Amino acid sequence: MKSFVIFVLIIVITGQINATPSLDDFKKVQKDCQKKTGVSDESINKVNNLEPVCDDLLLQENALCILKTYEVMDEEGKICPDKLMEVLEPKFGKEKAEKLIEKCTLEKDTPQLLAHATLFCLSVQKYVV
Repeated sequence: MKSFVIFVLIIVITGQINATPSLDDFKKVQKDCQKKTGVSDESINKVNNLEPVCDDLLLQENALCILKTYEVMDEEGKICPDKLMEVLEPKFGKEKAEKLIEKCTLEKDTPQLLAHATLFCLSVQKYVV
């Protein structure tokens, strides 16, 4: 079964924030962000199947909300590489985490697009690394 694209990153992030990762916390953040942004279940399901969905502005807003909630993206819409390293290093090791950050945090036109592209890239790359 394919995992929800954002689920993997959030589980890693919640593991960093809390001693014990909580699926309930992830579900709450996801639901809260989905309520705030209005992103459809259909779009979430497409992402779940690793289908690229680059033109859905609500999905991009949802990704931004999630990354801000976990403090991986600051209020100005910039990725916090040190915070992202804290999240990725325990799972992938320093060298692979650095490569993921370099590959998946390329500048985009908007913070929303950057958040979405970053989460999607990290989700896809987890199968490669």
